[in-house]
Amino acid sequence: MNLFSNTNLKQFEFIKYVAENAGDEHVMAKIIIRLRYDKVEAPYYMETRIRISSCADLQDNGIFHAMDVFNHRRMYNFLEDKYGEVLALLDETFKEESKCLEIKDENEKIKDYIIMTRSLEELEEVFKIYGDFFKAIDDLV
Repeated sequence: MNLFSNTNLKQFEFIKYVAENAGDEHVMAKIIIRLRYDKVEAPYYMETRIRISSCADLQDNGIFHAMDVFNHRRMYNFLEDKYGEVLALLDETFKEESKCLEIKDENEKIKDYIIMTRSLEELEEVFKIYGDFFKAIDDLV
């Protein structure tokens, strides 16, 4: 499996690999994709934040969340044309909210797409639904 493009981590391919090989059904994931065009120094900007956590079944001991397995953040500064392409891809992919997806419009210049899963099964379903989008983002670097 090629998880790197030269020296750049293919972030979504990596979290898919981690999830498939975690050996734990209690895998939680949060993926935030923020698109914005309000910054002076980086007018066409996207940020991805990914967190995968493994949760212990020790609720009798007061432990729900055991540890973070992976926490990754990547920031992109786009040219205007590429920003338009990514925005169109986001709008096409994430047409409406679902059980795992929340879309937040802070204003017309900032938009967040938040995917939250609470099980390995939900995360696998997210990859089935949004896999083409994740591959397109991984292929940017």
